[in-house]
Amino acid sequence: MAFRSFWGRRWHAWTPNNAEIQPIAAGVRLALTTHDRIVYSDAQLDDYAESGLIWQAPVRLQLEAQFCGDPEHVVGTAGFGWWNDPAGTGLRRLRLPQALWFFYASAASKLELTANGARNGWLAMSFVPRLALCLALLPLAPLAVLLSQNTWLRQRCCLPLLQLALGVRSQPIQLKWNAWQHYQIDWYTDRVEFWLDRQLVLKTRNLPTSKLGLILWLDNQYAHVSPRGIVRGGLLAHQAQALEIRNLTISELTTTI
Repeated sequence: MAFRSFWGRRWHAWTPNNAEIQPIAAGVRLALTTHDRIVYSDAQLDDYAESGLIWQAPVRLQLEAQFCGDPEHVVGTAGFGWWNDPAGTGLRRLRLPQALWFFYASAASKLELTANGARNGWLAMSFVPRLALCLALLPLAPLAVLLSQNTWLRQRCCLPLLQLALGVRSQPIQLKWNAWQHYQIDWYTDRVEFWLDRQLVLKTRNLPTSKLGLILWLDNQYAHVSPRGIVRGGLLAHQAQALEIRNLTISELTTTI
């Protein structure tokens, strides 16, 4: 992992296997080039420090981003926002994952984490698992898998409980391919607001319990997660695709009602 400088900040840069990070006007281009083998590729920038993560409320992240490529052929996951790098190098202990981010999963992913029916696509997402609730519900997991084979029970009972335990709040949003859009995450002490093109798309009180790090990435992974007992993931062959990000700023927020 190397270091790169963008927007006046020093970043860790991670580019395995035909991944590239290129400067553009006022920003960066995270790119995967065509690869004839299925291997892990990830164009990633993050500001995780060995001494710990630095971001906490009240803070605002703003940027402009566009996906470049044929929507039919873009694979993997991508996004930007805050993440706690739960098993990352340099952190002294493992922790449950937590995130506030705009998250993309291609059609190969099937993430049944909420009752709103969003399993992939472009999402505004808050992800803060509740350890005590997860442990309390763990003995019921075999029963939940059995009940989840029924569509009605899965939607009305199992998914709401899973969503509560995993602390997932998400909202599908409209992605304009090959066009710039404005994104904003306002992380207050009592709530988080996600904005797309100056319009509020998600507001939640599902808040992180610790500091987070900033991450921007584009990779070729997929995952299947379902209360029916399906948990698996893997890698996808990819053609040329890119995520461009520009005019990234982070500023302190003034608390408002």
